[in-house]
Amino acid sequence: MLDNKIEKIIDTVTKMNNSSSDITSRILNIKNKKIGYIFLDSTASDDKIGNIILENIKKNEIHFYTNIYNYLKNNIKGAKTKEVTTYDDLFYHLASGFICILVNNTRKAFLVETKANLDRSITDSTTESIIRGAKDSFNENFNANIGLIRKRLKDKNFIVSELKVGKRSLTKVGISCDMFNDAMAYWDRQEVVNISYEGKVCEIGDQILSSYLFYKLVVEDKQIPLNIIFELFFPTYRKCFVDMFNSILPAYGYQDDLIIQPLEKLWNEHYKIIHN
Repeated sequence: MLDNKIEKIIDTVTKMNNSSSDITSRILNIKNKKIGYIFLDSTASDDKIGNIILENIKKNEIHFYTNIYNYLKNNIKGAKTKEVTTYDDLFYHLASGFICILVNNTRKAFLVETKANLDRSITDSTTESIIRGAKDSFNENFNANIGLIRKRLKDKNFIVSELKVGKRSLTKVGISCDMFNDAMAYWDRQEVVNISYEGKVCEIGDQILSSYLFYKLVVEDKQIPLNIIFELFFPTYRKCFVDMFNSILPAYGYQDDLIIQPLEKLWNEHYKIIHN
């Protein structure tokens, strides 16, 4: 059930989506009467909101009406409208391109469709025509790209954090927080990153980074011969050498041709040298 107060409803919806960057809201004071609205600028059209909604809300005579909610409900025409009473239904329609209009002491939300044009299509491929499914593509428009995702995922847990990259271009990019968390959880299980402080901090540990660099340079790319490292460092730094491979083997596998066989060959040669 929705709350009585506009401020509370807007605050709850914003927190539901963890203050995602595409949530836009405002509270208007018209002759001491409050009217609030909230929408997702990734799925809603600014032109439709301006032409259809705000012209009706800002009419001078609106403050004369005792029941502002019914006035707006009966006078906003020319678009698909809905009325909802729960937060889940409210956010579903926001993700579908509706704007939500709020009035105090109603416990209801009036929604008007202001859907942006997100029907993008891609020419069918002539080489991979067997691939089926939706054919949408991203473009250079940040909000349109988020809208394309929200059109498919009407989930309040889909959260987008906005940031700018590039010293000069300051290009706007978005990170999906839930997908990022899933990715970090996977890399934590693979021991590539460390997640600490109850999942609030993700870092690349020195031990993990050094193990990866060793594996990448020595084992996978073979930039540094393994036999040279073994002969130079194993006698003096035996414990470090063993610890390094104990961390590499479980993380990157026990491929005989990459690690086990070369190690056995070097060990046998070293063992024979010592005992001859």
